[in-house]
Amino acid sequence: MRSRDALVEIRNLSKRFGGLVALRGLDLTLEEGMIAGLIGPNGAGKTTLFNVATGVYPPEEGSILLKGADLCGKKPHQITAMGVARTFQNIRLFPNMTSLENVLIGHHCRLRAGLWGALARDRKTLREEAAAWERAMELLALVGLEGREEALAKTLPYGDQRQLEIARALAAGPRLLLLDEPSAGMNPQETKALTRFVKGLREKMGLTILLIEHQMRVVMGISDRITVLDHGVKIAEGPPEQVQRDARVIEAYLGRRFAFAQRRGGPNEQDEKGALRGDP
Repeated sequence: MRSRDALVEIRNLSKRFGGLVALRGLDLTLEEGMIAGLIGPNGAGKTTLFNVATGVYPPEEGSILLKGADLCGKKPHQITAMGVARTFQNIRLFPNMTSLENVLIGHHCRLRAGLWGALARDRKTLREEAAAWERAMELLALVGLEGREEALAKTLPYGDQRQLEIARALAAGPRLLLLDEPSAGMNPQETKALTRFVKGLREKMGLTILLIEHQMRVVMGISDRITVLDHGVKIAEGPPEQVQRDARVIEAYLGRRFAFAQRRGGPNEQDEKGALRGDP
């Protein structure tokens, strides 16, 4: 990591849906330039955290500070303008728009022309639009979609749609990039390429990245630090090697019987460790 300065500080964050507690007293810090993994069983609160951080849901308690500025209470477009962008577990592209148009939409929060500029088509507006178009083309090339700018999003292969969604998020000029299961639905070759690509984003763009990921091979191989949630509570945090040996993590994923066998060194020990490493 290039810096140890904190970019994001989450303190005592809680979110409830009626009687269901999705997040309970969560503390989490992300240093600038790090790649952090967020894992946990289904229903652990991972996507809820993303939704709170991007203004989709307000929290009941706590704060999310981005370089000291609290994101809680802000609207989604305000949070995007502050430097937070995300992708979604289920791809949310505009299917009947081209790849280029999808990326340009992501850049919209950085445009300053406004309604009158769009109507007047003055020189400043035209320069701004030209710069946005050039940046969009650069991002399409970055994600491997050079030459596909006029293709409708719905006609792209699944893996390319995932890459296009990342390009659209990058067009917003984020400091913090939230990736929600970026390898979902990808084949092994696409997953390997994605892993290399995400690592490259930190080096090329200096981004801080928090990703939710169910493929253990991806999250263990890419993360500087991993946070584990279970029923909205942080149960473990640390380097990948430490987390995959944690009995609480094994229990959350595989049940108490397997965790007990691991502690006893029983016959299932290798299966548990392999599952958390992402072994086939």
